[in-house]
Amino acid sequence: MSGNDWQSPETILKRVRAVGDIALDPCTNSTNPTRAPQFITAESDPDGLLSEWKVRADGGLTYCNPPYGRGHADAWACKIVHEAELGCEVIALTRGDMSTRSARLLINAAHAVCFPPRIKFKGATGSPNFSNAIFYFGPRRETFKQAFHDLGPVIRLTPNNTESEKTNG
Repeated sequence: MSGNDWQSPETILKRVRAVGDIALDPCTNSTNPTRAPQFITAESDPDGLLSEWKVRADGGLTYCNPPYGRGHADAWACKIVHEAELGCEVIALTRGDMSTRSARLLINAAHAVCFPPRIKFKGATGSPNFSNAIFYFGPRRETFKQAFHDLGPVIRLTPNNTESEKTNG
């Protein structure tokens, strides 16, 4: 299984579900580990970058663990931010390298972010050689903080990063 096929571990999904039921997973595989009633696989049409997430999620929570392979990060970060700007509530698990364009785009638009320790993904033989970040876009920042505070530091943000508040976790 390649790095683009690694799946979110249940320890992350449990916390996502504590924020809300996952209504849409726009980039999963046929096993649909999130158990979202709406999901999009690489084989489906349209793919997750073309679909209207807010419409597909019917106002519910969208969880996105996009592919990490070269050439994917910027497109997925742009899509996540675009959908959040349209009012879609999103939790996104991505690489945590804040020196990248995609991470800067996400952190400037997010309402909160958690920095967990290295994650062991389903399908991976070990932890990746990079850190991760879990970005939250939506009105339930406090619920996100409560769900993720024991996993790593949670920083509550104001979109466009005009103000931030670090919370102890």
